[in-house]
Amino acid sequence: LVLLKPNGLLDLAYTTRTMKEKQVTGVTSSPTFSRTLIAYFKSTKSGNRCFATLRRFNTGGEYFSSRLLNHL
Repeated sequence: LVLLKPNGLLDLAYTTRTMKEKQVTGVTSSPTFSRTLIAYFKSTKSGNRCFATLRRFNTGGEYFSSRLLNHL
């Protein structure tokens, strides 16, 4: 279990660095945060490193579009 520091989600560089360093295998987030994280991965080209160990990506709590699913 990896918990981010308080307000860590607001710092996407910290979030992605932590995902990579801790070799995160599962993520649970809202669709809004998922879109933000994917946009950050695309702009920094850091998604491959963070998703290398990812096995499960759960999202919920609000509308989840098919477009977002295609980006994942």
